[in-house]
Amino acid sequence: MPQYEHAVMFHTARLAPDLANRSDDQFGAGLGIHLAPLIEKMTKGAETFQGGGWEVLSHQLTPLDGHLVMSLLLRRKKAG
Repeated sequence: MPQYEHAVMFHTARLAPDLANRSDDQFGAGLGIHLAPLIEKMTKGAETFQGGGWEVLSHQLTPLDGHLVMSLLLRRKKAG
């Protein structure tokens, strides 16, 4: 059975201050504007994070004080 190591990677994006006051369609579009670059940054980051070789097990999106925090739970096979 393979042995794995785990890590968590975080990135944040500042949300538009009026995002919560928008219509559902506008909210979705605004959220997409913030998520697209965040996903791209995290995808590239996972390739090199702590030496690379990670697979994503899960993710979490959390709004926090005007920011959107995205965390990824990662795993990779242990060397050896």
